[in-house]
Amino acid sequence: MTKTAALSEDNDPWVLSQEVTDDAIRAGVVADGRRKQLPCGARPFRLLFIVAVLLVAFLSTATERAWADPSIRAVSSAADPAAAGNFVLQTPSGALPGDVLVAALDLEVPESVEVTAPAGWTLIRRDGKPTGLGAPFSQFIYHKVVDAYEPVLSSWSWDSSNSVAASGGIVATAGVDGSSPPDVSSGLYSNGDARFAAPSLTTANADELVLGFFGSTGTSGLIPPSEMTELFDVTAFGAGAETEAAWFVQPFAGPTGDRWAADAEGQVNRSNVGQMVALEPAAAPPPPPPPPPPPPPGCTRTLTAPGDLQTFVDGLQASETGCLSGSFTSGLTISNSGFTLRSVPGGNAVISSSGSSFTVVSISGDNLTLLDLEVNGGGSKNCILLGYGGESSVAAVANDDTLDRVRLHNCGDDSHEHAVYAEFTNRLHIVDSYLYGSGGFGIQFYPEADDSLVEYSVIDGNDTGTGYAANIAFAGEQAGHGYAFDHASDRNLVASSLVSFASPGSNTEQLQTYWPGGAGVGNLVQGSCVYSPGDTELVGDIPLVLELLITRLDPLYVNRAVGDYTLQAGSPCAGKGPRP
Repeated sequence: MTKTAALSEDNDPWVLSQEVTDDAIRAGVVADGRRKQLPCGARPFRLLFIVAVLLVAFLSTATERAWADPSIRAVSSAADPAAAGNFVLQTPSGALPGDVLVAALDLEVPESVEVTAPAGWTLIRRDGKPTGLGAPFSQFIYHKVVDAYEPVLSSWSWDSSNSVAASGGIVATAGVDGSSPPDVSSGLYSNGDARFAAPSLTTANADELVLGFFGSTGTSGLIPPSEMTELFDVTAFGAGAETEAAWFVQPFAGPTGDRWAADAEGQVNRSNVGQMVALEPAAAPPPPPPPPPPPPPGCTRTLTAPGDLQTFVDGLQASETGCLSGSFTSGLTISNSGFTLRSVPGGNAVISSSGSSFTVVSISGDNLTLLDLEVNGGGSKNCILLGYGGESSVAAVANDDTLDRVRLHNCGDDSHEHAVYAEFTNRLHIVDSYLYGSGGFGIQFYPEADDSLVEYSVIDGNDTGTGYAANIAFAGEQAGHGYAFDHASDRNLVASSLVSFASPGSNTEQLQTYWPGGAGVGNLVQGSCVYSPGDTELVGDIPLVLELLITRLDPLYVNRAVGDYTLQAGSPCAGKGPRP
């Protein structure tokens, strides 16, 4: 039992108000169920006691835990022997948003006096002296849910010119349902008794938290029911209002039985009220959502269309494998390095772009692998551009990138838009891939793509747009024509591939060279099938090395009109092109 007295004549702050947390109660700070105003000579001890209380409260706050079951978070209490028209209670320190607050007020006012609660507080019940019995006295209990901006103080008011004794407190509860009113409450007024009851109530659910509030016109303090744990006992000394609060958890649904409080000194008090209120336990939180399915074998992360492709790729780290599922209609710029971007195993992810950008996929990162992806240029865009801006920025040069089993098609509608535009690259590797139906080149090594390897791939039916193009271009440029310096592409090898059917137009060559700024060296087409019905396979102003080529023989695709480049039985190009 703890007590709080009104402001004494020497303005001693200890007797003005006191707040004790439930942890402090359990720690034994309130040990014997009683505390009365201390004499002046006891102040050194009192100071030590205050420090102990504050230390326990601080440690309780610092080690605050989340309550899983209905319980008490903290309490506050106050008393005033001469409240003139209003009474203030403090929100318990440590109350958290979502906690349910229950306030109890005992006032020396008749039932005819209306009391106005602070904003947000809802009256649960009022019990008091009927006309003609005992001394004027009323006990009120209210509830509210703590919000994010809970005021520190709450003031109850009434219209009366007379000062009255007032006492009460607030209990912050955790783990109870704040979305609905309290389950049930009870109350009973009695007069001329030293012992009085809060009548039994019947709970609807197991594990409801039951609060008991006991008010009296006495001044000796109150002893809580033996079956309940005390929260506070506060008295307006020298006046006629005192409040006792206690609690328990009812483990089963059903009646609680009457709960009896008593005057601490056995005094008969003119007016008494016992009330109880039951709060339902909070509903169990919904189970957490199931964890996302593990990524397919070989996938570190997975993105399903229409997820944010750019954000997904920006987040990939070196050595990770990002897997895509579905069709994505957004352009993609890759500047980070060292990862693999692929379709989910067994899937066919498609990347296209409906925006105004010139390119669907732009790459300046290094050591990247694009695997089992389809890029559709929509007849208006480059499909893959590597090393754009590499003349002015070394960081923009694309080094050691791999295109493995990619399918690039419908890339642009004129000779400036290509399936693969290798602008400033080193050691680009294209393998087991299909590059077809582009407006410009299937592959353009221009102006400085060095040490590339293209193997086991199909480069077919490009040069569909306007302008001068072919299936593959080995090229450079002279200073002043879009670049500050002379450039040439060197040591690029095309091997074991199928290069065929450049679309007829202003030019029908399968292979093209262009060296206005000086010839590239070491460029080689080797061991491949190069086919253009009725026309030359090579044009250029400086020779390109050709070795072991099969020319002027139809490779006999199964159905190139629908992108099926499987070779028919008896094809003269067996062993060339993508491997199973």
